[in-house]
Amino acid sequence: MVIGEDLGTVPVEIVGKLRSSGVYSYKVLYFENDHEKTFRAPKAYPEQSMAVAATP
Repeated sequence: MVIGEDLGTVPVEIVGKLRSSGVYSYKVLYFENDHEKTFRAPKAYPEQSMAVAATP
């Protein structure tokens, strides 16, 4: 399994290429919320993603 860091600093075109190539997204739960600080539901994450509670 390959996981690519795409934490908002990667151009949209590259994220699309990563997903179409089978590279999973890396999601940090703390940052996965809307403007009201409501966290995203698990079903709202891309199918090819890994969510973590923190980073090292």
